[in-house]
Amino acid sequence: MSVRSSPRGGSSGSGHPNSDDFSSKSNTLPEVKAIQSKRLYRVVKEAISKLEQNNQHRRNLLSLFQPEQTRLRFKLRDACEKLLFVYPTDLSKKAEEIMWKIVFYEVITAVKNGRKFISNAPGVLQQRDLVPYFKQFLDSAIGFYQHLLLKIQDICPGLIELDYPLVMRPFSNTRHSHRSSKDSDQKEVEEWAKMISYRLLTCLGDLSRYQMEFGGKECRARRYYQLALLAQPKAGMPYNQIATVVGNNKWWGLTAAYYYCCA
Repeated sequence: MSVRSSPRGGSSGSGHPNSDDFSSKSNTLPEVKAIQSKRLYRVVKEAISKLEQNNQHRRNLLSLFQPEQTRLRFKLRDACEKLLFVYPTDLSKKAEEIMWKIVFYEVITAVKNGRKFISNAPGVLQQRDLVPYFKQFLDSAIGFYQHLLLKIQDICPGLIELDYPLVMRPFSNTRHSHRSSKDSDQKEVEEWAKMISYRLLTCLGDLSRYQMEFGGKECRARRYYQLALLAQPKAGMPYNQIATVVGNNKWWGLTAAYYYCCA
């Protein structure tokens, strides 16, 4: 059963999900939307520049979660979201890549690498001081990516039907018979939707894998990767990630070896 209400966590959208999004029924000319994409891409680059400038003055890992840093990341995230949904072009795909890398992955990498060098000296930032911020960051990121997935579903209803909770129920990738006569523009949108859904589900799998450090369930991360495979069956990365999640401690590592071979 598809869920149509957007999760509250991490969602920044306002109004109807399709208020500013492209769709096959839109009367806006592709040339106009291409111009809009270029303008939004300039906004994205400006947001990146401001965030990088602020990063130069970062004193410690805790600074990553201070109000100004968070505000700048949210500004970049929102700009990328607008660019992602304005029109299915290469800039739209680039927006998703930028959003994941700069807004989320770079923070995760900084925290995971930085904690290896945290000193136990009195007065120095301790790992326990960082954990609540990092856990909240991961929770918010998962809520935001679920919000994006639901927007994809609203643009292409019935193309990819996601179930919630993801851990318990099956995922179906269905094609309805009336879609056989769709025009080329709609086909382009649907191909875009499947590609972006794959990327979003892979990111959700990664985020859930990072949550395993704080008691998150292995089956949830594995489930997201399985859903990503249904969106792009020929992709190999999800198999590698499932093998990482499963690890070498079960069945003498044979399960992980199987998924590595599938990749």
